[in-house]
Amino acid sequence: MKTLLTFTAIIEALTGLALIVASSLLSEVLLGQTINETQGIIIAMVAGVALCSLAAGCWFLREDAAASGMVKALVCYNAGIVFIFVFSMLTTELRSIPFALVAFFHFGCAVWCGMILKN
Repeated sequence: MKTLLTFTAIIEALTGLALIVASSLLSEVLLGQTINETQGIIIAMVAGVALCSLAAGCWFLREDAAASGMVKALVCYNAGIVFIFVFSMLTTELRSIPFALVAFFHFGCAVWCGMILKN
């Protein structure tokens, strides 16, 4: 569980920071379009802060043997990301390789969480 929480903390903190400081660039890499509207940039920055908060929770709980509640929350988070990305790929023009890789990455993380909870 410690490895999962440490890994998640690092990845989500980096992603959150990228959303805060370079949301338009990250959007261009994942979606093929930059964020031009001020409102979109603000929403991306808020999402970045949320990811940094998730990362902090994982980091602070990584030494706690009873952190299964956080792992359960990560299952919901990762499954939700997979759903949103797959739905978007099926219903919109968003079909870039980086976009699909993010979906596969979160699917793998959800499976990893499930395996930890099963043990």
